[in-house]
Amino acid sequence: MIEMITVGDLILAAGGTAAVVIIAIGFGGKLLLSKITSKFHHEYNEKIVRLTNELSKSNNLLGTAQSIFMNNVKAVNEYKIKILEDLWKNTFVIRDSVPTYTHSTLMLLGESEEQWSISHLKNIQPLGQDSRYNDILKERKNKNSFEKWKLCSQFLNNNRQFISEELYQLIWLYDLMFIRVPDEFSRHVWLHSFSEENFHNKKNEHEIIPHWREDEHVVNSIRKVLSKEDAEEVLKPKFGSFKEATDYIQMKILSRIREEMTGKHESAENLKTLLQVESLKSAIEKDDAEKK
Repeated sequence: MIEMITVGDLILAAGGTAAVVIIAIGFGGKLLLSKITSKFHHEYNEKIVRLTNELSKSNNLLGTAQSIFMNNVKAVNEYKIKILEDLWKNTFVIRDSVPTYTHSTLMLLGESEEQWSISHLKNIQPLGQDSRYNDILKERKNKNSFEKWKLCSQFLNNNRQFISEELYQLIWLYDLMFIRVPDEFSRHVWLHSFSEENFHNKKNEHEIIPHWREDEHVVNSIRKVLSKEDAEEVLKPKFGSFKEATDYIQMKILSRIREEMTGKHESAENLKTLLQVESLKSAIEKDDAEKK
């Protein structure tokens, strides 16, 4: 007779009910762990692929942004260099915008009061030509004499954000010298002529033209913008002092432009001086408006 092996026998053979339960749990746990691990690996791999794609896109965007930034920096630097070149060229345009006879006279005047007199201007009369006095009067009537100066001044203000305040102040001072000094000089010649025509019986108060160093606005501007040493050099009495002063300031502009091209930083002292220069500009503009 064949003996049948029952479930009970299996349980006993395996060590009883507890042993079977443990074996069942162990086997089921391995299956569950395998499923969980497989699912985790699948989701993990999907995330890795997704993050890799996103990182690749980010790197591409970063590379594009970096390329755009570098191109913009290059474009700005090229534009800035062009502005600096144009500002230097404009120093000659401004100088040449001064009416010819007024300019050449100012360039050659000495320091004596006689040199700055109306009599001296009337005595400057080349053979077969009009006197320097009359030539300056004719230039005074030309309203378009300073149009080029206005364009250069507008260019400076329109591009102010691309240059340092020190360079801006130097060019502003240079412009001031070439607009205010010649204008005041020819204005006094005109005032003398006006007095002669309308007040015959009175002594003409405009026989002596004030020296350009007597203009407090010009002198104050020079002392504010330039260093003490440079200001003293510019204001030093000498033959042809106006030419010497403007040439000196022009060379300071050239020196600063070279520094701008090499990336010299702005100094805090220059920014402080800017406020004082802006105040001087307002005072000069007010003075000019009152004279008109």
